[in-house]
Amino acid sequence: KLLNNINKMADGYDPNRSQNDPDKLAEFIQAPITGEISEVPGVGPASAKKFAAAGVSTTFGLIGKYLSLKETGVESVEHCDRFFYWLKDIGTAAGHRSSVVQAIAQKMDVTFPGIYDASCYE
Repeated sequence: KLLNNINKMADGYDPNRSQNDPDKLAEFIQAPITGEISEVPGVGPASAKKFAAAGVSTTFGLIGKYLSLKETGVESVEHCDRFFYWLKDIGTAAGHRSSVVQAIAQKMDVTFPGIYDASCYE
């Protein structure tokens, strides 16, 4: 069981696997949310279809999903892994999961300081 947990952790969210362009990520974090799901770095037409099939059609809905996975006692790494595995469960492309998690987590850290702790991944 311990080995499975170690393997699962190795497969979860890792900001080093994010493919986000640092400038585009910074733009997203600083810009107002329009609601258009494609504004999220790492979300293209294929991911947008997966989100829609899962009942998420806007950036607000995606943020809502991320926030819904945060509970008392759930720290940053577990929170991001929960979101990452939800993205995996709905079938989003492996190469974009960490990008989406990073974008949403960093965006929400501006609104809710401390919800995402990037230093946990150093």
